Amino acid sequence: MADTLRTFSGGREVEVPATLPGIREALPEERRDDFDQAVAEATVHTIHAVMRHWILELVEDDEERAIVARLRGREGRAA
Repeated sequence: MADTLRTFSGGREVEVPATLPGIREALPEERRDDFDQAVAEATVHTIHAVMRHWILELVEDDEERAIVARLRGREGRAA
């Protein structure tokens, strides 16, 4: 089993960790406690979604963060 996987983000191919320790290590130190908490609260049914969330956080760039922020703002107004 590979310790990394390849995905696309912002039109570019990127390599990301494919293990929980690898994801944690790649995160900025200030995000690791949040990661640890999310993993600790995950179940066998949700761990894949938790991993996907944190992998996406690793690969998103400033433009993608701005798009997500705008979309979240629209969702808040629609409620």
